[in-house]
Amino acid sequence: MASVLNVATSGLLSMQKALSTTGHNIANVGTEGYSRQTINFESREAGAGSGGFVGNGVRSASIDRQYDAFLGKEYRDNTSAANHFETLSLMSGKLDDLIAQEEGGIATQFERFFGALQDVANNPGATPERQVFLGEAEALRTQFQQLDKALEGLNEQVNVRLETLVQEINAIAQNLAQINDKIDSARAQAGGQEPNDLLDKRDLMLQQLSEYIGVVVTEQSNGAVNVLVGTGQPLVVGTRFEALALGPGQYDPVALQIEIEQAAGNTVPITDSVSGGVMQGLVRFRDEILKDA
Repeated sequence: MASVLNVATSGLLSMQKALSTTGHNIANVGTEGYSRQTINFESREAGAGSGGFVGNGVRSASIDRQYDAFLGKEYRDNTSAANHFETLSLMSGKLDDLIAQEEGGIATQFERFFGALQDVANNPGATPERQVFLGEAEALRTQFQQLDKALEGLNEQVNVRLETLVQEINAIAQNLAQINDKIDSARAQAGGQEPNDLLDKRDLMLQQLSEYIGVVVTEQSNGAVNVLVGTGQPLVVGTRFEALALGPGQYDPVALQIEIEQAAGNTVPITDSVSGGVMQGLVRFRDEILKDA
């Protein structure tokens, strides 16, 4: 009789865990980054009796989250690429609107200037034509000054956004290092079982990070992740993180370059090797489009 009660109890306890897991899924249906969890059952070891082995019921073997690491990587990579091109397109559109104005733009003022110059060439001794030409020359000078200030303003926008990005990336990197430590501790306390909710938070942070900068993610045996940027410079390694910083450009002090501060105290420039995310979009716009303009 006792064995029958034990089998029934094992079934009830297992179903209770299954109901708790289902309730957890329902409660987090609107939680960003949450992955649905499923419970896996296995039979308990049967006991040997005179007539053979008698079953001892069921138990929960593990609770797994429905997450595909390959799809997660593809999503991060595609998000990073999309933000790169979206930022490049947005900033290029601002420059195009500035230069290609049909009315009051630099092209229109050039036409007015050369038109007035032609009038002077046709009638050099006429005072009105000469006055008009001097007026158009002054207007062209003013237009150039205004355009120069506007281009400087676009460069300042890039610098301000880079500063904001560096702060946000560093904050995420620090949080990733902390959650790596929590994941390692949780796995040790649970005998190797996966802390699913912590893993969801970690992957959400990686997704947010990929919006800002392209990353390469590798997982350690204890569940912690390493995050690399640029040409393989470590941003997060286990429970340790390294910060990004901005420094003056090598050839142009106002064109800030992106650096990574290493543990030894030295900085490594990674501007040319940044790939993906808003950060690459800003750098490409500044170096390939704005500089030429």
